[in-house]
Amino acid sequence: MNLEVLRLVWRLPRRTPLLVGILLSGVVASAAAALPDEIQVYVDDVRAPGERGLELHVNTTPKGVREPEYLGAVRNHHGLRITPEFSYGTGGDTDIGLYVPTVRDEFGNLYLPGLKLRAKWVPIHGDETTGGWYLGVNGEISNISKKFSASRVSTEVRFIAGYRSETWLIGVNPILTWSLSPGQRESNPELKMAWKVSRSVAQGIALGFEYYAYGVRHLTPFTRPRTEICGSYPASWLAHYEKQNYAAVDPSILSGLRSTEMVVWNDALFDNSRTLWQEARDWGLCIGATLPIRSHDRSLRVLSVARRQDIISQAENNEIQVRLRCILERVTLRLTDLGDSERAHQSVCLSRREREILQWTADGKSSGEIALILTISVNTVNFHLKAIQKKFGAGNKTLAAAYAAAQGLI
Repeated sequence: MNLEVLRLVWRLPRRTPLLVGILLSGVVASAAAALPDEIQVYVDDVRAPGERGLELHVNTTPKGVREPEYLGAVRNHHGLRITPEFSYGTGGDTDIGLYVPTVRDEFGNLYLPGLKLRAKWVPIHGDETTGGWYLGVNGEISNISKKFSASRVSTEVRFIAGYRSETWLIGVNPILTWSLSPGQRESNPELKMAWKVSRSVAQGIALGFEYYAYGVRHLTPFTRPRTEICGSYPASWLAHYEKQNYAAVDPSILSGLRSTEMVVWNDALFDNSRTLWQEARDWGLCIGATLPIRSHDRSLRVLSVARRQDIISQAENNEIQVRLRCILERVTLRLTDLGDSERAHQSVCLSRREREILQWTADGKSSGEIALILTISVNTVNFHLKAIQKKFGAGNKTLAAAYAAAQGLI
């Protein structure tokens, strides 16, 4: 868990007095990174032509990687990073920046890992007063010590898109990273995604969620339903969550089996899953909410958002629920259009006779009893049952009936 505890911002415009701002933010990043991004999400802010700036990013990792990721790597556990960023507005909706990271490890050793140089261009942006859509790109090249990066030289292209209004700020960053060091160059980049949603609730105060997770709980296997989760949660937390099979006991997911109302995380909700709740908070996922819906294939889809602090108020609760439902329904519909892993079950088409036989099978009737009820031969019943099992890929008639019931086909 990486926590950005303080950002000090000095803007040095040409021929203007010194302006000092202090921004407090809680930003959780992957604990697997020894030298995480100084800025998690880039938006549409660009230095004015000739404007100089200095930002001091201070972040720490209260709980991080215990074992070095590779020989000679410095662990980030209990590490402290202080990174000055010098920036300058060059004009043409562009500014450039230089990062000079410094690191203090858990033993008190100090390091100067290297340098990062970036250029940011945002040619499309809304009105300065009312806001609007924005679009840009940030390019970065870094030369970082092998103690903090497996590849000493790397480059990053970060696309910047989003919307800004008087009250809302939305930012999305698809990030492509290439290793450039000899012996580590690859033609295919690593792809990551970062996003941010915040709402201004008072002058100088922003309230939002930096992290999200979209999850799908499939219908089968019945004893341990397959669960898939993606999003911007710390990668180490998602790996730990999967390893511990927390999806089987996570009340924020299980509540979706009974209701489609949004649940806000609290001690009462996690009363029977206290270890999960404590570990989630250790990773910085302290305040959050989860909204479930049932998909066309009857699988459970959930969208969760989380942050480190600021309790969700009742007024915010209502607005979050409306917005999450809109996002979740649109994402689920879009995934359906693109074709996700459960769509194969839509191709299961039962004839009227097959549906009758399955219904009686689900009621516990044997092939002989079904034959008498439907006034057909036992061979005919068994013929249909074998065809049904083949359609579902089921090993026996009981499992086929269970599949059909779970999918609402009988």
